[in-house]
Amino acid sequence: MLFLETNASSILSTLKEDHNDKDLYIFLVSEASAELIPQLISLFNQNNMTCFGGVFPSLISGTERINQGLIVKKYTLVDGPYIVKNDNKLKYESISNTAKSCFLFIDGLSEKIVSIIENIYNQLGSKYDYFGGGCGTIPLKKAPSVFTNQGFFSDCAILCFVEEDFNLGIKHGWERAYGPIIATKTENKYIEEFNWETASDFYKNILEELTGEKVDSENFFPLAQAHPIGISKEGQEDIIRDPIEISKNGAVKFPCHVLENSVLYLMKSSTKQIINSAKEATQIAISNVHLDQKIDPFIIDCFSRASFLGNKYNEPLKQTKELLVEDITDIKLEGALSLGEISSYENGQYIEFFNKTFVINAISKFKK
Repeated sequence: MLFLETNASSILSTLKEDHNDKDLYIFLVSEASAELIPQLISLFNQNNMTCFGGVFPSLISGTERINQGLIVKKYTLVDGPYIVKNDNKLKYESISNTAKSCFLFIDGLSEKIVSIIENIYNQLGSKYDYFGGGCGTIPLKKAPSVFTNQGFFSDCAILCFVEEDFNLGIKHGWERAYGPIIATKTENKYIEEFNWETASDFYKNILEELTGEKVDSENFFPLAQAHPIGISKEGQEDIIRDPIEISKNGAVKFPCHVLENSVLYLMKSSTKQIINSAKEATQIAISNVHLDQKIDPFIIDCFSRASFLGNKYNEPLKQTKELLVEDITDIKLEGALSLGEISSYENGQYIEFFNKTFVINAISKFKK
């Protein structure tokens, strides 16, 4: 449910009209409306209602990108929410055995994204389907970005287990343009060397080869955004990583840690490929839905994909909606543009943190 007029009391009144004790409310809050979060937390605590959520650069409602207000999604709570840092110990035994689906929101600007996700997976494993996104604002300014009834936080993740089934589709629409390349020296989120050469110099040289343009400090990032790196992933699409900064020593910073000696490629794509990838992801997601289930599509898409498409961003959403409406009526697309997309694979493999990727969850529940 989209709320453009952000009055916390009015939002609560609307939600209470159809409230049950086991209801969980997930908030997708546009960065323009983030100041509302402390009021929402206070009101939900006063009314003994469970919530969690995050701040995102933009929202998705129908086939449009929305830059204000907030979206509230309601599901049946099984367990949580839990606040997870990189050194938290989760008590596996305390999580209900009936849970099989897990929402996961994370501070998309945390330096500890990899260790937090590894911590979660090492303790919980592949028993659950995971879905969520990286929270934060544009420009990339460090600030609290995820919240629960307990408060508004940074440098952590929020886990919450629900009754509904997750049916996940993941596609990015990028293909290899150059490589393989080896990340021969890395440090946290920085790649310091590609193929034993200073990372920024190597990247610039390859961009010049691929684009035919002279690369300098002004056009490096626009060209690099069109040629991100892809990390080779056996049996799956390459994992895309966007360059976001060059350090004084020529290292290139990415949103998430890249392991040393990873096999990489420089990628390329087109508007058509990016648009079609959303349809492909949707086809995968709905292929797992039973005919006697009703669905609630939940999209987490990448902010930089929207930037890449510009005024054509609504086209992949239109294709997605058309595909859903073929068999299902009363479908309302909702979601957010994120600083990283989170999903496990359909066969229960490792939780992945993506960039430049369209992730759709055809969340389903058997009809009553």
